[in-house]
Amino acid sequence: MPTNVIMSNTSGAAIEDAFNRIILSQIPNQRWLGKKNYYVKETKKRVNKATLSDLKKKQIEEYIAASVIIHCSDGWTYLTRAVDSLINGDIASSIHFAYYAELRSAMSLMAFEGVGIFDKQHIWFDSSKNARLFKSFTTHSAADSGMKEWAKLSTKKNVIFNFLRVNNRTFSDWIRETGFSSKNKYTTSILNRWLTSWSIDLHLKDDQDVRNEMSYRPHFTNSPIKIQATLSKLSELWNLLEPTPANRFPKLDQYLLRFTLEEIFRKSTGTEPTGVPFENFIRNIFSRLGEDQTQFLFDFLIRLKDRNDSVIFEEAKKDKVDSSINKQDPFPILCRAILLLRLSTGGANQLVTNSSVNVDQLRFWWEELSLQQGIITSIPSGIEAIDLYTDIRDSIDEINNKSSASLNCIKSAFENISEPLFYIKQFQRAAIWGLGM
Repeated sequence: MPTNVIMSNTSGAAIEDAFNRIILSQIPNQRWLGKKNYYVKETKKRVNKATLSDLKKKQIEEYIAASVIIHCSDGWTYLTRAVDSLINGDIASSIHFAYYAELRSAMSLMAFEGVGIFDKQHIWFDSSKNARLFKSFTTHSAADSGMKEWAKLSTKKNVIFNFLRVNNRTFSDWIRETGFSSKNKYTTSILNRWLTSWSIDLHLKDDQDVRNEMSYRPHFTNSPIKIQATLSKLSELWNLLEPTPANRFPKLDQYLLRFTLEEIFRKSTGTEPTGVPFENFIRNIFSRLGEDQTQFLFDFLIRLKDRNDSVIFEEAKKDKVDSSINKQDPFPILCRAILLLRLSTGGANQLVTNSSVNVDQLRFWWEELSLQQGIITSIPSGIEAIDLYTDIRDSIDEINNKSSASLNCIKSAFENISEPLFYIKQFQRAAIWGLGM
């Protein structure tokens, strides 16, 4: 079955039901899946040979539901491995891991929407919660094709826009007050641009070739890493991911909102979002929402404050013309991975929020994971998830206080700031606070 038909008709309703069953039956036993779940072992083999008549429907629903969280978390962990490789001067491994961070992010999003991506055979659920099987796609091509089709669908736009919030309002709320929310071509074009730009490594052959070349071919030449510039960009990325109790990615979401409102203005008026016309456009939105027009956000949206786009967007588009740029610096792939992970984390968080679970019930999972990965030293940790940013903030400050001479090469960096380097690579921390733990 073509993926455009699948993505037009898929639904996450069965996944939500399954997640609530997990909350009631498995989480009290501090596990995600039952020990007798048929798909826990030999997953690829068992799904590949499944037919609708012998499919263990409830068990595969629960497997896919749990995978929304686990794929997302694993995606952030792959990103950590990518950054670790980068600051060690290993560009090839950095590209390899960043690609899989994107892939896991896409798989998490697809699972949230009721599509389980496996090996040669995959599963999707319709709005009546019926299971369907589809073949003729590998893992990579199924994720690629699914993201492409999802990006085109006006019916799916609010799925994404409801993940993102600024001032405790969803993007759907902000978009509605532009007066153009009923015109799907505006909001759909934004979603299409987001998903096709950020998942470019999943569906552009040139970038897949770069990943394959760097992963499987011998490297006769190597590009040097400019460690000081790399650490500066990593610090900027971390600043975008700093959480608050009200919003786990407030700064990044503000940039995304600015991009969204600018694009709606551009599409609806045919003019650039500048000057008095755009300021009045934003002012009207604030008035309709009852937002204070003297706050930082207003000046930010009209570019009186922080006028330039964030490094994450500038880097993410650098290799759109020439993917070989990544052989010298894989930052474009890293940045797109973070943007996609922001979306998959939003989906996973929404799954948790819409369920009956108390997030304290999930401490068993994230604390055990954090202990294994060197984030905390003991269980119970006695900390809240957003406190995991403290190590990052302290590390950024220490890096910024070092002289250029002490960071003139990778060896010097490790000699002078080994502890900050240990922390600044741990992007899997963002999965924990991003999931609302």
